[in-house]
Amino acid sequence: CDTGPPSIVPNPTNITRNFIINGYNGVWTLDHDDGSAHYNDSYNFLVYGGCKNFLGHDKACGPGNVILYPGVETRSSGGRRCQTDDNGEFANQYYFGNTCFEMDGDFYSFHGCDYKHLGNTVYQTWNNTFYSPNATFAISCGENLNFTSWKNLGQDRGSSVHDLPSPQEIVAMGRKVLGE
Repeated sequence: CDTGPPSIVPNPTNITRNFIINGYNGVWTLDHDDGSAHYNDSYNFLVYGGCKNFLGHDKACGPGNVILYPGVETRSSGGRRCQTDDNGEFANQYYFGNTCFEMDGDFYSFHGCDYKHLGNTVYQTWNNTFYSPNATFAISCGENLNFTSWKNLGQDRGSSVHDLPSPQEIVAMGRKVLGE
């Protein structure tokens, strides 16, 4: 219970400690759409789908989510990513402290991303751990960027990219995030 002065701004809605599998031809496991606001998605094990936003503000995907292969074409419509945003405008939106696995090294989908004007075209990102074959990382943001170029723009500070671990290690990460 908040003992501060009354406010018309709601407290965040927390979505936490869930194991969600994106079913056949699903799009996202967590979808905050059409102007939704004040969400915090943390410590979830998300399979075949990541976090998504369209319109709205004050949303955080993180910390602690384990996101497993959100862009697999046979399971997820449209090649979605760890964090997808179809917005192009941002206010207090964050992707941080998560672990994500992709087969092609493409971890983000930001509609209208422009590397010359990142402040208003992408989420703020930091302290993420990415896994892909051969530790590849690529993002399309007005031009194709590698991990070093992306970090030099001020994104994903404290983040790292690694080669894929074993399936047993991935399952252990999922169990840990769920508190097992």
